Amino acid sequence: MGAASKSYNSQYQEGQFGKDLYWPDKQYMFDMLKMDVLEYVPISKAVSTNAATEFTALTDIQSVDTVYNIVDGARTPGKRKTLSTILLPVPNDINYSDQLDWSTNNAGILGKMLPALAGAAASGQGNVGDLISKTARGGIPEFLLSTIKALPGPMQQISSESLTQGIGGKILNPYVEQIFKGIGMREFNFSWKLVPRNSSEQSKIHNIIKALRYYSLPNYSTAGVIDTSTDPAFKNFEDAVNLKDRWLTVPNVFKLTWMQADTGVEIQSLPKIKPCVLKNIQVNYTPDNVWATHINTSGKGLSGPSPIAYNITISFAETEIITGHEVISGTDGGY
Repeated sequence: MGAASKSYNSQYQEGQFGKDLYWPDKQYMFDMLKMDVLEYVPISKAVSTNAATEFTALTDIQSVDTVYNIVDGARTPGKRKTLSTILLPVPNDINYSDQLDWSTNNAGILGKMLPALAGAAASGQGNVGDLISKTARGGIPEFLLSTIKALPGPMQQISSESLTQGIGGKILNPYVEQIFKGIGMREFNFSWKLVPRNSSEQSKIHNIIKALRYYSLPNYSTAGVIDTSTDPAFKNFEDAVNLKDRWLTVPNVFKLTWMQADTGVEIQSLPKIKPCVLKNIQVNYTPDNVWATHINTSGKGLSGPSPIAYNITISFAETEIITGHEVISGTDGGY
């Protein structure tokens, strides 16, 4: 085992599926995508020492600062327990896309002039009455056209543009603008073709698939957010509230990190990724379009024949937006 391998393993968190959730065997020969599985933490529990109910922290809110601390705490990965770690080679399809939401809007003459009117009124500068008068006069053509189109009969089927173009060879300027509506969460799709070369790698691939599915799926829970023993409102409804399949746990969160093969430290040339949810995992057990197996396979959690190759495709989505400041902040590459 080389120095880099020791570096990888020193950061490796052993979970329910053991400490061998990596492929290939000599993982220190490849740059890796390190996937830490983080326990989901409800916002209310992020800063609360009493986890009796999910809403304990919310009952103690005294100020806006308290709310901020709760939310900020829930978004801090360090406050989440690491359940397991999975290592796979850096995939061949690394793409980043910032989901900026812009929409085209026809502001019209009123949309063009009203911001100036509002600015003048707010600053106390300029003749607000004069601006209102000009705004009203500026909207006269639109008013006349809307009045004509409101007349009963065939005029309702004619557009304003066709009417003014047919009369004077012109149309009213719609004053088109781009309106920023926000930013979406980034999403990432990664895929690997995993070919086991021995029984050890076959077992590891099997357990990696099991772990990814296990940690990304919910479970049933009889303990919900309502305590029927202390809340008199639900005293007579214990059976309905505490059915064994009444509640689903929220799946875990994943922290993705690009790791160098030679040193085991983070790759800074690739933007960081914020904590993610695993939205989809697809496993193709016949990537070469034929069912072919290793006949004698044995290993942890595995026995009998197993496929000679696997295609795994995973879709992640970040749980927080990226801001411009975060792109250039710090000395570690930024997001």
